[in-house]
Amino acid sequence: MKNWKKLNVLGIVIVLTMAIGFVGCGSDANDQEKPEQAKPQEKVINFGDGLKAKVTGNMTDSQWAIAIPKIETALNAVVTNGGEPAAFCNALFGTLGASIELVSTKEYDYYKVDLSVVKFFLNASYVISATPDDLLQKITAMINATDDKAPIQAKAVPVRDGLCWFVFTPCASAKIRVNLL
Repeated sequence: MKNWKKLNVLGIVIVLTMAIGFVGCGSDANDQEKPEQAKPQEKVINFGDGLKAKVTGNMTDSQWAIAIPKIETALNAVVTNGGEPAAFCNALFGTLGASIELVSTKEYDYYKVDLSVVKFFLNASYVISATPDDLLQKITAMINATDDKAPIQAKAVPVRDGLCWFVFTPCASAKIRVNLL
């Protein structure tokens, strides 16, 4: 009889230990998914007829997955729609190699143009939340903004291979070379 009592007590202890083990195996703070972290991102997008734009930014993968197709679609539409924006787009991205940087900022709502480094800065939050039509409108305005800042000085510079380069000076500290073939 004493053996049965010992086995019953041992059985109860085992059952309670297992019950506590199962209850205690809930989610731990370390087991929870960590929020996605922003990281440096870079992609070369192709659009129009052989145009390329290097797009960079510090974003999460899910933000990047939303922003890149939107920008690519808008740039394709600018080129497809024709007119001056398409010509500027061809010159900026095809000839000058302009780039785009997605920035989290409160400095500007939509975009900023810096022709001294031939770069367009887009507000990342705006791009992520923008409708396709609104983004197309803003990117077209951004491309057209280069017309207001178009360089007024140009001079021919001879180069070794005999091609003629024109050096545009959009600001006092920058020179942009355009090969006219």
